[in-house]
Amino acid sequence: MGQLLNKHRPAGLSKGFGTFLVALLGLVLLVPLFSMLAGSFLSPADYLNSPLAFSPDKFYWGNYESIFRDRFFFSHWYLNSVFVVAAVIVLRLLVTVSAAYAFAKLRFPFKNVLFLAVMGALMIPSDTTLIGRFLVYKILGLIDSHWSIILPAVADVLMLFMVRQFFMTLPKDLDEAALIDGCGHLQIYTRIVLPLATPVILTLVLFTFIWTWNDYTNPSIFISDQAKQLLTVGLTYVSNTERGVIITKALAGAVLAIAPIVALFAVFQKYFVQGVAMTGIKG
Repeated sequence: MGQLLNKHRPAGLSKGFGTFLVALLGLVLLVPLFSMLAGSFLSPADYLNSPLAFSPDKFYWGNYESIFRDRFFFSHWYLNSVFVVAAVIVLRLLVTVSAAYAFAKLRFPFKNVLFLAVMGALMIPSDTTLIGRFLVYKILGLIDSHWSIILPAVADVLMLFMVRQFFMTLPKDLDEAALIDGCGHLQIYTRIVLPLATPVILTLVLFTFIWTWNDYTNPSIFISDQAKQLLTVGLTYVSNTERGVIITKALAGAVLAIAPIVALFAVFQKYFVQGVAMTGIKG
């Protein structure tokens, strides 16, 4: 019995040590978040004296009051970001998920070649195409329009690959049985595949929300009208004043900006983990 206990003790200790390291790393990653939250409740003067204070002695609400009085923050930038994110999610579900089903379940000429060509787009950094995209958008009249952010985000190669991997894990017997019963591919896709793909679709929605909501480069380049700007770029306008940059006001705006992401992840974290895990089962 003693030998048996000694045999299993190293594995248990190793697992416990690994859990401790992960928990420690999680706490370290949360430090900037707590610092941002605490700093948003400090006055500019108090923040200069103790910028790393995690528990303000006196809560200062002036930063949030200033944000709520801003004529652009909620009435324009927040609503613009919500519209862009919603449009990208809906169009990406229609285009990317449908394309993933086609690559996973349908047979058509040059399917593998086309898929390799699509995956090759992952090798091209998006920043290298900024100048080319700007010229194309200018010709199409999309500069200073939200569609310059929405349309390029509709087809996402990484999301296509992830959803395709999930579709390939679904048994072929389901498709064959549905075909025997007289169902077409559209019915199989809408009535069988999509209900089973709820975890990966919610994962796609979560990723799309986070990436689009946090996008700074594209709106800063393709949108110049302050009223049409998105929240990420709007935060720079909030913190820049005639007296200089007010860091505490920017922190308060950042807290309000990340609140939807935190809430969304808290609600859908189970589906998020399940979706990511299931996309790597089968190649």
